[in-house]
Amino acid sequence: DRSRRDAALRDLIPRATVARYRRADWHGLHHLWGLAEVSFVAFPDLAELAADVVAEVAPAVVAEAPPVGFVECSRGDVAERREKRVVQLPAPRCDVAAYGRWRTAVHRATLWLSDHRRDVQLLSTLPLPLPDAHGEAASDPLAFMHRQGWLSQAIGPHSCPADSAALSDLEKSACSLASAFLQLSFPWLRTQYSGDLPGDVEPAEGVLAGLLARNALMRGSFRNASALATEGVIDQLPRLSRAQRFGLNTAAPQQASPRSPLIDRLSLFGTTPEGIRLLSDVTTSNEASYRQAAINRTIALVMRAARGIGEESVFETSGERLWTRVATRLEDVLGTLQQAGALAGKRPQNAYQVRCDRSTMSQQDIDAGRVIVHVLIRPAASIETLRIQLALSDSGGVSLAAIGMEAA
Repeated sequence: DRSRRDAALRDLIPRATVARYRRADWHGLHHLWGLAEVSFVAFPDLAELAADVVAEVAPAVVAEAPPVGFVECSRGDVAERREKRVVQLPAPRCDVAAYGRWRTAVHRATLWLSDHRRDVQLLSTLPLPLPDAHGEAASDPLAFMHRQGWLSQAIGPHSCPADSAALSDLEKSACSLASAFLQLSFPWLRTQYSGDLPGDVEPAEGVLAGLLARNALMRGSFRNASALATEGVIDQLPRLSRAQRFGLNTAAPQQASPRSPLIDRLSLFGTTPEGIRLLSDVTTSNEASYRQAAINRTIALVMRAARGIGEESVFETSGERLWTRVATRLEDVLGTLQQAGALAGKRPQNAYQVRCDRSTMSQQDIDAGRVIVHVLIRPAASIETLRIQLALSDSGGVSLAAIGMEAA
């Protein structure tokens, strides 16, 4: 039922906020207020809720009964075997209207995080298109995203209608998904544990969340997660071609980064000599400085540290002594990050700057008890693409024509 699914979306991603201290009124994303250690949030059933119910399903398959034979006597009564049936449900797929509902939900969730939990990253997966709904969504996902206005501008406090079937270009750009707080993954994956799911596939955000968690424990969340191998991933749906991953859409508006291919806009999984792995660890931001997801995770680390220091000092008297202590503790945190390789620069003064004195606060701030710290950091950006151009001469010789390194 469409109305019930829309109600579930509203409860999951609230449009209006409630008072943080009224926990009885929390629902959906509101619970992040009480989960200070959460770093990622995902909605694995979002595509299912946005898509329309598919009436046609494959017929039930009756599981074969075990062969008849003599066995040892068992103790007690033997329960009667129930007939087992496996219903083959198709994976959720979206038409243009369903894509609009999905985009609206992701837009509102990302906007909520940017307003209330800036240290949390939203992980989602681009839904699969219906085979006959929109050919461009299947053949050229990047062109489809640009045409729908998903990458036209940065996410902001704009109205985003749920019904996107007849939106103007201005309304589409108001529902942009370009944000450093959003990481979209694609394609869908077939894993060792997806056999009980519709279509035997699952959205890639679950595997991505596991990779990011393992990356944080083993290497540090400030490092690119594409270096880690995936486990239990068998296949992908669909299998993207090289042209789909690296092709450009020059018709995209200038503010939507037309020189960025799909692999720089979505966190793509793909086949490598080592198996199916994460090819790009990126956000949907149009700003190149926030495109790498590791940079946003580094900023989230600093924000969490600053929040912890602030909570410990909330009842202290504001003054020179407190300002110095807060600045010193933040410098200790940033120094640790710099030594671990999260910040660029061989020396601390080249990697970060911290100021907390009268130059960062007005007299009104001091009288109100506010402590304002200015922090400048240089996150270390990893190189994700090494582009080598080879020239083939008429004689059959190969020469190196150009070499360049690009960051996402």
